[in-house]
Amino acid sequence: MKVICFISVLSLLCHCNALDYRLCQELPKEKHCLIEYPVRYRWPHQLRYVFNWYTKSCFEIRWSMHCQTLATPSSTNNFPSERECQIECGGWA
Repeated sequence: MKVICFISVLSLLCHCNALDYRLCQELPKEKHCLIEYPVRYRWPHQLRYVFNWYTKSCFEIRWSMHCQTLATPSSTNNFPSERECQIECGGWA
C-alpha cells in the first residue's frame, strides 16, 4: 500500500510543470504573428514549432519578431525547438 501511494505522489509531482493537454490541441491565436512562407523574406521572423494534435507531430511555423513583446509564454502550444515540442505535447497523444 505504501508503494502505491509513493508512486502516485511521484507521478503527480512529475507532471505539475507539464503543459496541459488541452493547450496542446490549440493552435496559436495570434494570427498576425504568423508569417506565411511566400513572404518570409519580407519580415524578420524566427522558426518555432507547434504540435498538431491530429497528426501527433510538430510542425514548423514562422513567428514574427515584432511579436517578441507577446513573448510566447511556456503555457502555449508554441515552442522554440521541435524537441521541446515533442517533449511537452508528444506524451499526451
